[in-house]
Amino acid sequence: LVAAFVDWEAVAAAIERQRASSSPVCASRVPGLRLLEEYVDAATHDALVLEIETSGRWEQRSEAGRRVQHFGLRFNYGTVRADTEGERPPWPAWCVGLGARLVAEGIMPWAPNQVTVNEYRPGEGIPYHCDTHSAFGPVICSLSLLAEVTMGFRAAGDHNGALGVRLPGRSLLVLSGGAARYGREHSIARRGVDFSDDGLPRKRGRRLSITFRTVEEGGGTSAAKPCTCRWPELCDSQTAGLYDARQDSLATLASPG
Repeated sequence: LVAAFVDWEAVAAAIERQRASSSPVCASRVPGLRLLEEYVDAATHDALVLEIETSGRWEQRSEAGRRVQHFGLRFNYGTVRADTEGERPPWPAWCVGLGARLVAEGIMPWAPNQVTVNEYRPGEGIPYHCDTHSAFGPVICSLSLLAEVTMGFRAAGDHNGALGVRLPGRSLLVLSGGAARYGREHSIARRGVDFSDDGLPRKRGRRLSITFRTVEEGGGTSAAKPCTCRWPELCDSQTAGLYDARQDSLATLASPG
């Protein structure tokens, strides 16, 4: 009797939307987004994982939240900026080496000074968000270690037009070129599976990501140089009230429990 009231067409449509936004597409479908596969070799990958696992710097975001590590400057999840006034975590040799490489290869315009390592266990994710415009530089990079994952990209509030980009282990994701950095939100859905190129579900594994950012002058406070980008709906400088509400929602969702 209950089954008679289920709108199976609506259920099927919802599943199809989930599959469509999760099945990976080429990163170039997102303007300004680049994916450099096998950016580090297997030996470097394994050495990085070992350095991270044995650093003793894991922090629990909350009782049920992701584990993170910060280097150079801490990321403040309350202000969604770098904490330039508090403790300055160490800047290990691997941060120096990778940062120098990113600059030497023309990927980042200047060396990153804030690095965050995130651990994603199967089922964990992060809500749609855009890194604070005025706080960080024009290029943000993320190096994937261990298991692959599909990351979603969408224009602000576009719940039906998201695109999924598969991030293999050892790949470097580069958000630059305006739109990818300032005009798109990105997310990792909280689920235990992703969809492969052929549309079939694939179980997730444990993943580590290393995010490289440059903190703009004054980027730790609201006194940072205002952003004048073409995407005010995602810009903390141009649409402060709407932006603050979105980030408050992100802070709540990103720290369950």
